[in-house]
Amino acid sequence: MLAEAKLYLRKISKQRWLDEPLWLPAGETPADCVSELRTDENALSVYLVDLREPEAWIARVAAAIATKSESLRKMDFFYLSTDLLERLSVKVVQTPGKTPDAIVNAWHFELQELTATKLAEIAREVRVIIGAYEDSTVRLLRSAVEKELRAALAERRFASVDLNEKLAKSLGPT
Repeated sequence: MLAEAKLYLRKISKQRWLDEPLWLPAGETPADCVSELRTDENALSVYLVDLREPEAWIARVAAAIATKSESLRKMDFFYLSTDLLERLSVKVVQTPGKTPDAIVNAWHFELQELTATKLAEIAREVRVIIGAYEDSTVRLLRSAVEKELRAALAERRFASVDLNEKLAKSLGPT
């Protein structure tokens, strides 16, 4: 899976994608998976990952995303390959991200002009990939997210005023 030249990253709850409810027919995808692919104006937000140092890029994306959270939690991400997106004829466009980290914002892309059918196709394909390939997802523990968030603050990638108010209080003085 990680042999792709370019991969895109999307935050998810991995367990939701692995659950196999007894009532679910074979080959089907639970609706909860589709709900994790929340769109805005028919576009899905993703981040480009540099495969030469994916851990550093993922940690930086996680910290930037965490700034909007009320509290820190583990974060799961899955990889979307350019091959999959091309096969499904998904339009990929670089757009400015909306995090306080300017570098992460430059890595932001949108999967645009998505229909409900296309989104369901993406969910179905992603669910198969997540089930088949262990390296199709990555998890950052809460402690890793906090460490990267504190590093970002120390390196002035963003300021404590950029954090959710509850999150800033829980982190204490930075």
